[in-house]
Amino acid sequence: MSDLDRAMKFYRTFHGRKPARIIRFPRPAWYAGPGTLVVMGRASAINYEPFDSDKDGVEYVHQFGDYGDGVETDEKPLLCTDPEGKDLFLFKEGSKFHVEDERGIVG
Repeated sequence: MSDLDRAMKFYRTFHGRKPARIIRFPRPAWYAGPGTLVVMGRASAINYEPFDSDKDGVEYVHQFGDYGDGVETDEKPLLCTDPEGKDLFLFKEGSKFHVEDERGIVG
């Protein structure tokens, strides 16, 4: 079964309907996974705890589209998975989020 077939089957099993969108992309040299990803939806937020930091035990919550300066937008990255549902990916399409040294995730 091809990556595309597996991706479509995974989405149908999870959502009960055909996928609206599948992403196929050229794999970077560092990535050994499939070149086909299932778009699950748009990510609205991410929660995380930093490793090896003076902030151990602190959970950060980032709302996508929040630039921290009073500017908020509807920009949200795509939440995707591989055809097996084992890995998650964020694609910046429609979003300008990035990571800064001092502020963490911005946007």
